Amino acid sequence: MIKNPDILILDEPTSGLDGMNMKTMSKMMKEFAGQGKCVLVITHDLELIAEACSYQIRLPLEAPTVYK
Repeated sequence: MIKNPDILILDEPTSGLDGMNMKTMSKMMKEFAGQGKCVLVITHDLELIAEACSYQIRLPLEAPTVYK
């Protein structure tokens, strides 16, 4: 964020964080997006999605194909 990019891509940004630090990360993401920047988050953290994200794309979970 120091280099002020137009797009910020975060992969599991709350991994290992407690609730307080998750909220801090969420606040930072919202402030960055509030500057007209794009924040792309890849996460399994549904609480973070609810707290910080305006849009979401959920990938479907499909049963694996078994080849014989």
